[in-house]
Amino acid sequence: METITLKVTKVPSVKFKGTRIGFSCTTDQRGAGIYSQETGRWEELSLYRTESGKLIGYRVKKTKWVGESNHYSYKVCATPEEIIDYFGQEEVASELYRDAKIENVEVIT
Repeated sequence: METITLKVTKVPSVKFKGTRIGFSCTTDQRGAGIYSQETGRWEELSLYRTESGKLIGYRVKKTKWVGESNHYSYKVCATPEEIIDYFGQEEVASELYRDAKIENVEVIT
């Protein structure tokens, strides 16, 4: 495990010992991956597991637009279900779940 520091918008950065277990991103280019639907803007999602077993979801909203700033946010979670609540059900999130080997299905009995 390594020491990881994540930049966060308008609050102090967060630091922990852990490992990145998943990553996914959109693109601002049509036809090149998961299109963000916004020229000049895209999103990067990362999922980390801390040394103590907590999950940290990290979302970066990036922009190329003059006058706009990138936005960085995170959430500490105890379960994969909490991570799914944080990131939601968009295609970019589903790709992250696959990368992190998180099962995101509704079980019907």
